Amino acid sequence: LPTKPQPSSRILSFEKTGLKVMNQDSPNLIFTTKEEVGSPELITRGTKRAQPFTRSQSNAQDHILAERKRREKLTERFVALSALIPGLKKMDKASVLGDALKHIKYLQERVGEFEEQKKERRLESMVLVKKSKLIL
Repeated sequence: LPTKPQPSSRILSFEKTGLKVMNQDSPNLIFTTKEEVGSPELITRGTKRAQPFTRSQSNAQDHILAERKRREKLTERFVALSALIPGLKKMDKASVLGDALKHIKYLQERVGEFEEQKKERRLESMVLVKKSKLIL
């Protein structure tokens, strides 16, 4: 029977230098985040309003309808995007976006290749024109 790995315990330390995660099994391993926990941006970002915000019933309904409309529009656009991607196998949003990115990168490479071919042909035609002028 294979043995299951034992869970390891970790200690979180919120010092001014940042979040540190210390592994009790290996005390020499310490992981620190890049952002400082005590930075002013992080402190102000998490502050709450002094008075709680409440919506009226009609505002709540308007918000629900607007959000529903936004989600429907987003879904329609994902369907339209998925129709443009050749060979798409999965229809979940992450797959559609990932395959769309791959396809766009492929198309960009093809555009670059065509531009190179165009430059080469232009140079070839210039050489032919110069040669024909020399012959005359």
